[in-house]
Amino acid sequence: MLEIRNVTKNFRRKRALNQINCKIDSGIYGLIGSNGAGKTTLLRCLTGLYRVNQGEILWNGEKIQQSRSYKDSIGYLPQKLEVLKDLKVKEYMEYFGDAKEMDPDQMKKEIPEILERLNLKDQMEQKVRSLSGGMTRRLGIAQALLNDPKLLIFDEPTAGLDPEERMRFKNLIAELAGDRTIIISTHIVEDIDALCDQVIVMKKGRLLGTYSLEELHKPTLEDGYLWIMSEGKES
Repeated sequence: MLEIRNVTKNFRRKRALNQINCKIDSGIYGLIGSNGAGKTTLLRCLTGLYRVNQGEILWNGEKIQQSRSYKDSIGYLPQKLEVLKDLKVKEYMEYFGDAKEMDPDQMKKEIPEILERLNLKDQMEQKVRSLSGGMTRRLGIAQALLNDPKLLIFDEPTAGLDPEERMRFKNLIAELAGDRTIIISTHIVEDIDALCDQVIVMKKGRLLGTYSLEELHKPTLEDGYLWIMSEGKES
């Protein structure tokens, strides 16, 4: 279980996250909110890229900064993928496998399997710079899957994907679900409806609540699904 306790994050005088409290168990969680809601900041705190100013984040009861198992358990696709353009696709995957301290034999087995699932196996020897935008996004998803992570965090995973690729991603997430925890931040309503068990709603750095899809579609719910999405889309 991932537990967020009283998490606050400031950037100089700006408070990006304000006293966030949430428990996230296994399952697929959507993360939605309007522009400036703090979604990407929260995800970066969960990955350890940002240190929080107040509060703590725990994985199975252990603070993530002190947990080796957490580092081994996480796969992350950032919103903006900083690609290593001069590497071949296979080398790119090996780079992230080394970063995760994977066994070389395990990498040799996993990399072709994952690339095949993302329809990238035929591009293994191509340079990353030669890939289309959609292929690059799929490559980002592929590296997140290395080492069979129990926690997957995706920030706008289907941005730039065509409808066929989006459907492939949805099918992949459905296959991966099981006992994993998957968090998907997206502004694409159809992805939330098709994939998520629960939806975490944020507004202006605060957590409004965690809701089922049925609850969020109720027009009487203050700060509900349609209202949140009509407020704007966070890029």
